Amino acid sequence: MAPWICLTHGPDTVPTLEYRGRPASFSMRAALSASTPQIELIQPLTGPNIYFDWMETHGEGLHHLAYDVASIDDGIAEMRDLGYALIQFGAGYGLDGDGAFAYFDTEADLGTIIELRVPPLRRAPTYTVVDTTPPPS
Repeated sequence: MAPWICLTHGPDTVPTLEYRGRPASFSMRAALSASTPQIELIQPLTGPNIYFDWMETHGEGLHHLAYDVASIDDGIAEMRDLGYALIQFGAGYGLDGDGAFAYFDTEADLGTIIELRVPPLRRAPTYTVVDTTPPPS
């Protein structure tokens, strides 16, 4: 198994946070696998946020499918043109102020939420790498 990147996102690490169209200060912990497709495990810490919302109505399990895009602004515009509401947004968490994520309410059509994301070119040094490789026998 490859290492996982573990990070905490919140007001201290993500300069722009929005929840349902308003400025927000939610936080969450995430573990990102190095596999393809990538698996992301999320633990909501403070809210309100869409992770707590989902758990209240659905419990634990699949929350969203994520797609990398070249431009978060273009992706948001395209999803809005398709009729999907932006329900959570964050931007600026990369070392150079880049990196963004946007979640859309696609549950009625797809049974889950869709996330568009632009990963940062360089991650801020606020994450850890956890090596899950078993020791040699």
